[in-house]
Parts: sequence; C-alpha cells; structure tokens
Amino acid sequence: MNRKIDHIELAKFNQVDKSFLDYRFAYEPLLAGHPAHIDHSLNFLNKRMKYPIWISSMTGGTPRGKLINERLAYICKKYQLGVGLGSIRKLIEDEKLFDTYDLRSMLGQDIPLMANLGIAQVEHILNENKITKLEQVLNKLQVDCLMVHVNPLQEWMQKEGDRYFVPPFISIKKLADQLSLPIGVKEVGQGMGPKSIQKLLTLPVRVFEFAAFGGTNFTQMELLRLENKIYQETLNPLVTVGHDALSMINTFEKISLPESGVISLKEIIISGGVESWKDGMYFIDRFKENSFKLRMEVVFGQAYQFLKYAEVSKDALDEYMLGVIHGMDLYRSFLSLKVSVNGEEV
Repeated sequence: MNRKIDHIELAKFNQVDKSFLDYRFAYEPLLAGHPAHIDHSLNFLNKRMKYPIWISSMTGGTPRGKLINERLAYICKKYQLGVGLGSIRKLIEDEKLFDTYDLRSMLGQDIPLMANLGIAQVEHILNENKITKLEQVLNKLQVDCLMVHVNPLQEWMQKEGDRYFVPPFISIKKLADQLSLPIGVKEVGQGMGPKSIQKLLTLPVRVFEFAAFGGTNFTQMELLRLENKIYQETLNPLVTVGHDALSMINTFEKISLPESGVISLKEIIISGGVESWKDGMYFIDRFKENSFKLRMEVVFGQAYQFLKYAEVSKDALDEYMLGVIHGMDLYRSFLSLKVSVNGEEV
C-alpha cells in the first residue's frame, strides 16, 4: 500500500518534458525479459576486461593521489576494468615517489594498466638520450602500454608548461622504434581532427584514446590558473576548438587505410563528454557500426565520475559501479541504435 501512496505523492514531481527524450535509441520493451547475466567482456592489451570501461589517466605523485589510486585499484580489480596512471613525469625525475604510482601491486597482473607521459617530455627524453631511464621506470611500474598525451594548447597555457618543437608524429615514431612497450596516443580534452587521425594510422601506435571535446577541458583549466587576466581573456577563444566524440567516430568511417592495408592500431578508448554509461555504450555501438572494417576492440573512458566517487570512499565507487553494470545490462536488453540514413538518425 505504501508504494501506491508513494506513487500518488511523487507523480506530481515526475512529469518529464518531451524535450528531454533521447532520440538516439529505439526502446523495445517487447523483445526481452529482465537481464540475468550479460557478458560485456573483451580482450584489451592482451588482457581480459569484464566490462568495456577504462578509467582514464588518473593521478599520482602526492599522498592524496596515492589514496585515490588505491581506491581506483580496488574497483578495477574487483570489476576487471582498465586504468591509466596520471603523468609519470614526476616519477622519472624522482623515483622516491614510486609508492604513489604503484597500482600494479594492488591490481595484480590481470588488469590492463597504462602509464601516461606528455609529448613535450617525450621530445626531451629523446633529445637527451634518456630512453633507458624511461624504460626502467615503465618496467618498475609493470605497465602494459605507455600513453603519450599530445596537448599543445594545455602546455602553452600552463604556467609551468613545456614547449616542444618537433611535430608529435615524428617523436611518437622515434619513441615507438626505441621502446619495447606498446605506445598509445591521446589528446587531453579537445580531441583530434581528420588529418591527425589519418596520420595516426600510419604510426606504430597500438591504442588511441579520443579525449574528445566535451569533458574536462585542460586548456581552460590552465587558463584559469593564470594571473594575467588580460592574456587569459585574449586566449580564451581557444577553449572552444576541437572535436567531440561523435565527430571523431564519424571521421573513422571516412579515413583511408594505408596502402599496405595494415595498421598497428588495435584498441580504441572513447572518452571526452561521456557523461554516463548510456553515452559510453552509444559511442561504442556507433563506432562499431561506422568502422566495422577496422576490427578494433572499443571501450569507453571516464575520469571525472570515478574521481568524484574515489574521493568519497570505496563504498561510493561500489555503488556507482552497481548502477553502471545494471544500466549496461538494461541497455543491451532493451535499447538499440536508431537506423541512420546518410549519416542522419531517423
């Protein structure tokens, strides 16, 4: 009886305006029962992930960062998710910080783990012949891949930012030729355009993370840190340039394969503007629909949502993951992409 009373009381607060309807999906309630168990697993960097969720490059280098990483390691191990470390630049400079970055000892060997390093630092390491030092740090971390973030706008705006002068694709190729680990490439919140993605397919790069426009914008973050307000306001228009996840997915449909027909790219992380598991699943399905000829493993990446709950507690992360898993199960049972005609959804 209480349920009926609740319904009467709550009905007046639950009138949803039709403008909120999500037109991306067909909802088919007649074709399936409630999900009992749905297999979302896939292989990524030669390891098995139970769910197609990547916790995009996190933190390290501070006691607070260590606590967050411990909680993220807990959730990754429990649910077999992939995870990326924050920039290891500080660790290369000071190995005493190793404990704040050491996720592998908490994850075990079965979880895919990536380190993260900026393209400016890569250029400096190449110029200073410090590849051996980098390799030692990566081996100690026991990571499966080094993700290189290509972030010219962030570096330029950052008070402590570095400059680099060689086109990143040249440095990335040199690094891949000298490093024993696989290489990944990402932006940091503004995505990449068609020419950059086309170039990427010619490089010895195994993983590409979108880090598309629509999520955390590091160009804006660094501008907000500047004390020179006139300079800040003048360069602020650069905050709004970039490519969102959907436009990058559509780019993959149109790009040409190299003449050899062979590419190194095997895994894709779609991140940037992935506000929920529903967005993530939508982007995965759209990518597979548009780029079936590439035969890649695809996951969606989130950073802010996991960071938000990691700062609260392990229990908060567990509650978040329970909702995500149930949402993904219900998605696979009752939702499908609407048919598209000439790139337009109908």
